[in-house]
Amino acid sequence: MTENDIDDYADQLLETLKAARSHGISAYCILHTVDPIAMTSQTRYVQTADHVLAMGMIQAASGYVQDEFFRAEEADD
Repeated sequence: MTENDIDDYADQLLETLKAARSHGISAYCILHTVDPIAMTSQTRYVQTADHVLAMGMIQAASGYVQDEFFRAEEADD
């Protein structure tokens, strides 16, 4: 995913979250991509004021993804 792609997704989500807010739904979103080949990652915060909380959520999600990845490898063996 290129930097422009993640920015486009962030813009689309912002519009969706604005529409949700007009219906009384409060939400925020964190987009986080990892490219293991290039060894880069990108993060975008959409309607997120507390970046410390957001980074904690990213770390938790990363741990979850790693656990799922390693369990899938073990199942293949």
